Amino acid sequence: MPFYRRTVVPQRLCPRNPPQPLSELRDVSHLATLSLLRQLADLCGHSLALLEDIEGHLLALGRRTDSLCRRTVRLRRRLPCRLLGPQEDEEEL
Repeated sequence: MPFYRRTVVPQRLCPRNPPQPLSELRDVSHLATLSLLRQLADLCGHSLALLEDIEGHLLALGRRTDSLCRRTVRLRRRLPCRLLGPQEDEEEL
């Protein structure tokens, strides 16, 4: 299963032209918190896309595994008992 490298580019860290001059520390902290929340929202979007890709790969792997399991069960039924080992004779899926 290949893993894809994704680059998250920081966006909107600090506005270039604030609408009003920031005179209080509270305004500065609110602006910093807002830009941090925007960055986290972008990061959540990227992680969601990555997890959806992984989920698709896992579902495909599950289907292939189920298909292989069914094929091995059919092969065991078709093989004569003498070809199976003594331990495998007793086990049945």
